[in-house]
Amino acid sequence: MDKRVASTVADKFQAFLDNLAVEHTEFIMETFRTITRQLNQTYYGNRSELRYARFIGSYGRGTAIKGVANINILYEMPQRVQKRLEVWQQKAPRVLIKEVRELIEEAFPMVKLSDQCHIIIPSLHNLQFEIIPAFPGLKKSYIYPDLNNMTGWSTFNPLREIEVIEDSNFRYTGKTKHLARMMRAWRAARNVPISGMLLDTLVVSFMDEWENNDTAFGYYGIMGRDFLEYLAGRRKNQAIYYAQGSNRELPSTEDFGAYANDDFKLASQAVEHELNENYYEANRLWLQVYGPLFPVML
Repeated sequence: MDKRVASTVADKFQAFLDNLAVEHTEFIMETFRTITRQLNQTYYGNRSELRYARFIGSYGRGTAIKGVANINILYEMPQRVQKRLEVWQQKAPRVLIKEVRELIEEAFPMVKLSDQCHIIIPSLHNLQFEIIPAFPGLKKSYIYPDLNNMTGWSTFNPLREIEVIEDSNFRYTGKTKHLARMMRAWRAARNVPISGMLLDTLVVSFMDEWENNDTAFGYYGIMGRDFLEYLAGRRKNQAIYYAQGSNRELPSTEDFGAYANDDFKLASQAVEHELNENYYEANRLWLQVYGPLFPVML
């Protein structure tokens, strides 16, 4: 690729990723600290604002983008509470949810339970925080209240999912998270029926296979194009995928590959226009693929 073309593409995609940055991060951290301190006072007898709590979900994986609505927080409960709850038997999950909700309510009176009995704090900036109290399990897994499960409990392993993203991102010098964020913009712009976790899982797999995974920002147009082609090649009748790291099931009920195939064609045209230095047409097509957060650089 011509150096001048690569520089122009690099500038666009660097600006694009800047535009995708999550807003209100100081407010998010302040809320996290308040929640953590409130729970730690009761469960651990200290006022730490960081220990025993972790961001999980897309924000915890570092793949969320501007406009993210849900901030998920895992809170690690002490084992003695698990012992205490044993006397409640099948009612134990509801007792735990009620107890944690009441503690959080002291700091956030607006706290509520969702239809699935998740602890939710509606907040400013169109954000809502979900707090997941959980007990440590085997191999970095956690056991959390799940009233949709007959036992009242389910197991998940969000920390391994975060580790897989972090390892891939380190191996490929930041491109894993960059691509995951770019594809969230694509998903939002084109209303693509694919979950964020499935996107992240497929990005990790793609980066291991992509022949240009050692390139820099000048290849980000090609990277997005090639990933769309990769998505388009997924079997449309595959109903279940498995998350990298945790191996949890990720249902896929609609054909996201058809959306990817259409936009692979647009991205291919955009790349050709970039190579021919027809930047106006390239920008027009990138805007179609990635939506209004893609910068118009004429």
